[in-house]
Amino acid sequence: MKVRPLAICTADFPDDAVETEDGKGFLDHGGRNVAEAVAEILSHLGCTISTPENAAEYGWRFGWAFKGQSFSCQVSSIPPEFYLLFDGASLRQNLSSRNTSPHAEIMAELNAELARDERFHDILWYPRVGGAVRLGDEAAATNPLTPPPTAKPTRAARWVLFLTGWIGLLTGLSLAYRAPAIGFATIMLSAPLLLGSVFINARWLRLLVKRVAATADEKEAPK
Repeated sequence: MKVRPLAICTADFPDDAVETEDGKGFLDHGGRNVAEAVAEILSHLGCTISTPENAAEYGWRFGWAFKGQSFSCQVSSIPPEFYLLFDGASLRQNLSSRNTSPHAEIMAELNAELARDERFHDILWYPRVGGAVRLGDEAAATNPLTPPPTAKPTRAARWVLFLTGWIGLLTGLSLAYRAPAIGFATIMLSAPLLLGSVFINARWLRLLVKRVAATADEKEAPK
């Protein structure tokens, strides 16, 4: 289970940015109040939280841990939206698909809490692709968890399975008269392959049956 690390949302918090005296820069960038609110939610969910720290132009950042795994959260204010980036403590942890159960668990709980919190609105999650966060409407989702892709057998694999099952079955039948034990064992080994190929190729077999039936009807139709 992969985790989308970036949430973009709007939030009902006052602008807490502190500008320089000349108004040309910032002493503190906005988003500290949002970072503190997210940290409080994670704390209520059983996480260990560090105090949010000023990350200059990146906003505010704090560390947190859940079930022995360490993470970080960076909150950036880009009005009218807030960017919440939840990362592992290391690049290897971010890119690895191992030991993601605690991460997925807490992110699902956090998403539910953010949805219930009336201060946060329009929350969308974005995935990491090749180490970089991917933005765009086509990448957005309301769920931080990405289900693993379902593996589908290729056409070549289906044909290999189909032919292997038939060849094994016919070989077993031909050996049954001369060497019953070997023939029976061959049939037992090839039967699951044949049944599996029938199941995988069910759609193709239905089309084949319909085509054969249509051809037969055409031959029987009066001319």
